[in-house]
Amino acid sequence: MVIAVWLIYIALISWGRMQDKQDEIKTALTVLDDNREEHNYVYLICVVTGWSASSATTSNVFITLKGSWYQSENHVLQDPSRHLFRLHLIYLTPQSGAENWFMLTTDDDLGELNSVVIWTDFSGAYPSWFV
Repeated sequence: MVIAVWLIYIALISWGRMQDKQDEIKTALTVLDDNREEHNYVYLICVVTGWSASSATTSNVFITLKGSWYQSENHVLQDPSRHLFRLHLIYLTPQSGAENWFMLTTDDDLGELNSVVIWTDFSGAYPSWFV
């Protein structure tokens, strides 16, 4: 009986640690690949996927920041090590309510941010997206 309790305890600890590692991956900050080292201004972007059951997308997602002085280049919101905005690969369920953080850099100060333009290229098997 004692051995069975210990085995269950060890299994639950292992499962909990695995869940913690998955949470760390999900909440990591993504430094965009198209940022440049010579850029002097850094913007922290948070994109939250909607809570709808069909909120995930297979499309590529893009963003542009528009400020009172300048606007940023178009940036692709992607992370090669994570499947952002996608169906959960194990359970084949959308990552609804997922919070994704990105570091976006620009050469110039954009001024006061007036708008954030976010769009997709409608590619893949599930091109629609609920933000």
